[in-house]
Amino acid sequence: MSRKVPLERPSELAARIIVEKIYRTSLELNDFNGEADYIFTTDDGASVLEVTSYWMRDYFEASLEENQNDLFFTTPYLNQNWMIAFDGYPTQKHVKDHLLMHIRELEHHHIFTFDWTFNEWWMRNVPTLEKSLNALKEFKVISARVVSRDIYLDLDQSERLVWLMPSMSYSYGGTNGALEVIELIVKANLRDQQKLGENSAPNKHYWIWINEHTHPSILEAFKGESFSHLPERNPRFPEAVTHFWIVQQDANTGWHFNPQSGWATVEN
Repeated sequence: MSRKVPLERPSELAARIIVEKIYRTSLELNDFNGEADYIFTTDDGASVLEVTSYWMRDYFEASLEENQNDLFFTTPYLNQNWMIAFDGYPTQKHVKDHLLMHIRELEHHHIFTFDWTFNEWWMRNVPTLEKSLNALKEFKVISARVVSRDIYLDLDQSERLVWLMPSMSYSYGGTNGALEVIELIVKANLRDQQKLGENSAPNKHYWIWINEHTHPSILEAFKGESFSHLPERNPRFPEAVTHFWIVQQDANTGWHFNPQSGWATVEN
């Protein structure tokens, strides 16, 4: 679903309905003097959700004219908030641990749908957390990034929430002890999945994004045959969603994968 005409700004009522369904709590609308159009808070004053409009210049390769009216739910706090794209494109979301349970409830009530166009391939081929962690250890990665869980949400043309894909990224640039930190977070994520019960399968597979010094053989560990049979590019998904970077230790050569051109050698 490609966007040709920018959608109207989401109404306060529409935003409130979506937020209250997911968080199961009444929200107060606060005045906000920053970039946010709306900001919703819980009764104790904790920030829950901001509704704002801004230009994702670095994320979408498009002109200012095409992007200046993009509308997003967004938030600056990793643990407390998330965002929904209202313009037909997915954007990165950070979600609460219990959000998946609410998503499944929305799906049960036909407010939410799972986008199988991409996810069916995703679930079959993306390495599990355990496999990814073991690969990092096997090839003696000396510097990695802390894992953070991302969920992509969107609205389809009938204004139902669409879960586009789960992913996993590394965001810690440390050296000594980096793998131990990753392992702790991986185990925490696995415990969260177990708490979700038998229907937690959609949250067990992640995309691994690495942009740190590592052994070159890790390329083959993550590459495999599955990455050579990507689905046709869907305009709903920004190209960056399926990019994969690996940088060789003490060298100026790395590798980059994207769904259109496959693996390529990159000179830093």
